[in-house]
Formats: sequence, C-alpha cells, structure tokens
Amino acid sequence: MKQKALILIVDDEQAMRRNMAELLEGQGFRYAEAGDGEEALQKVKSLLPDLVLLDINLPQKDGLLVLKEIQQLFPKLPVIIFTAYGTSERAIEAMKSGAFDYIEKPSSLMNF
Repeated sequence: MKQKALILIVDDEQAMRRNMAELLEGQGFRYAEAGDGEEALQKVKSLLPDLVLLDINLPQKDGLLVLKEIQQLFPKLPVIIFTAYGTSERAIEAMKSGAFDYIEKPSSLMNF
C-alpha cells in the first residue's frame, strides 16, 4: 500500500501547527512540524517531505529566505507560503521566489 504524502508544517505558533496537523491527519496525511526556519531546513533535508506549508513570518529567519533556501536545495519541492497578515506585495514576492501558492491562514484555525 502506498504511503500518504508527508507534509511539513512550519509555524512559530505551536497552537497553529497543532490545528493544521489535526486537519491533515484527519485527511489521512502524514505530517512533521517545525517551529522556525532553521528547524524547517533541517527537517526538509532529513525527511524529504512531499510538501512544505511555510509561515512567512518566522523568528530569526524570514519565511521567504527559508523558501529561497529550500528552492536552492530541492527546486521541485512544492512550498505553500501562508500568513495571517497577507499583503499583495508579499504574495507577489513569494510567488516570484518559487512558492507553489500563497494563502492566508484560515480564520477557523486561528480561533484556538
């Protein structure tokens, strides 16, 4: 039997990671979590996920910088940038940097 996709959730807010993990798990996906950009890069290298859900606002290392580093290492790895504080400029920058998509965090996940 084929394994379900592994999705790496990168967000500095643990409650947000947990909520997203529960949604993904409920759909049968496997997941891993990272709380910052450095941890995300380490997990991308060690786990080789099928998809990365990457918060744009991370401490120490901005999500766009992490995106660029992931794209250099694994150019075919899809990365979806998400944020609670979206602007069209950041969305354009994310897409130009190689993001597969750019979405705003669902408000239903933010009501924890």
